[in-house]
Amino acid sequence: MKQILLALPFLILSCAGTGSITTSIEDLTRYSQDPRTYAATLPDSALIIAELQERQSKISHASYFHVWSDPSLNDTSAMKTIHEYQQQSFATYINYPGFGENLHGRDSNEIRELHKNAALPDQFLHRKKGIVVHTTSLRKLPTDKPYFKEFALPGEGFPFDYWQISTIPAGTPIEICHESDQWALVSSHLCSGWIRRDHVAQIDDSTANVYRSFPLGTVISDQTPLIRTNGSYASTANIGMMFPLISQNDREITALIPFKTNTDLAAL
Repeated sequence: MKQILLALPFLILSCAGTGSITTSIEDLTRYSQDPRTYAATLPDSALIIAELQERQSKISHASYFHVWSDPSLNDTSAMKTIHEYQQQSFATYINYPGFGENLHGRDSNEIRELHKNAALPDQFLHRKKGIVVHTTSLRKLPTDKPYFKEFALPGEGFPFDYWQISTIPAGTPIEICHESDQWALVSSHLCSGWIRRDHVAQIDDSTANVYRSFPLGTVISDQTPLIRTNGSYASTANIGMMFPLISQNDREITALIPFKTNTDLAAL
């Protein structure tokens, strides 16, 4: 009897292992998985009333440009907080340097070198208005290299780069807290971090006032070419990017696109 009781589980497992069970989710075949199928049934009308649209547009506009009118731009206590946070970030990564793109552990000296190159002063004295001129990455530390945690744990190894904060699109208003040779520490209406200096420009008050005096237009198609008034190619925009809208007709839309001059100032 003992031999029979021991053999049964092995027999059951063996049978289960040789067969294959095919299952399907009925709803995946019953209902179209293409969202355009359902969008086509929606009425061709505004989703919200004009008054609400206008109100929400004003709120969005004020939030987008808030960094240029933030009363804390030259608030010493706010700048002290930013400075302390940056120093603490470097100290944390010196103690926990993590892993690099080659899957090997980083050396703390790499972080010390980043800290040195960041050239943080003893304190941030003032912040300046700026604008992003090229869509780029916003980084936790001033480097394009990735930072990974334990590769053996889910969500901590490749491709989860913990130094990547966000992508920040061209045309985004920012405040510049500090600049090193190659990087700038900035804040936008959504997030803060390090951005390459050649992707950002300072903007003077008069240019900033012109830029924010128009309503914002939003790009609704990926890979939309941006063409200068002289007909030459300027850049490519993707869904969600916003620019001040000057005019539009059935053929084209005219908007303000910032670029960086030889003096490091933004022009339109």
